Amino acid sequence: MPELPEVNTFQRYFNESALHQKIARTTVFDDKIIRNVSGEAFEKFTRGRTFIDSYRRGKYLFARLDNGHDVLLHFGMTGDLNYYEDEVDRTKHERFVFQFDNGFKLGFDCPRKFARILYLEDREAYIQEIKLGPDVLELSEEVFLAVANNKKGSVKGFLLNQKYLAGMGNLYVDEVCYQTRLHPASVVSAIPEKKLKEMYDKMQEVIR
Repeated sequence: MPELPEVNTFQRYFNESALHQKIARTTVFDDKIIRNVSGEAFEKFTRGRTFIDSYRRGKYLFARLDNGHDVLLHFGMTGDLNYYEDEVDRTKHERFVFQFDNGFKLGFDCPRKFARILYLEDREAYIQEIKLGPDVLELSEEVFLAVANNKKGSVKGFLLNQKYLAGMGNLYVDEVCYQTRLHPASVVSAIPEKKLKEMYDKMQEVIR
């Protein structure tokens, strides 16, 4: 599963290839990964629109359109982006593709179909609906300590919970625990504040 640093890389790729380009046509080849609208509706809603910005929160990448709506890209285990011009460069498992006015295309490839694509009219309402916590890289030490206060579960379970802080995955949580010399099963409420501050610093360092 892509974690925060990988999705950050996807965001950079998306920004460099798709921002400020008008979508001449959207073609959906397999709409299984488009979760809240039909493939036909997804084509209709995005056709003629322009991507004007992107926003990453944890493992979620939101592509903002010029009508104020967003396309949510959640990559699952095998989701990937492919920017190309020549049809020979189209990937084998391309599920849909944005075709831009400049002749280039941005395809979404996903062999195992675990990705989750949504068309959102209200991004903030969706974030509230799924209770997605603050992004790890935007989280202050003060807020981190407040969120950790009196949590009875394990430190690993706490760090993995996207409702508390968005973006931490198994690989990075294990690394933070290792670098702070904390057993993953340690109870959060029993960890001294000094150690929690060290955990916060290591978490920022590891993710960056």
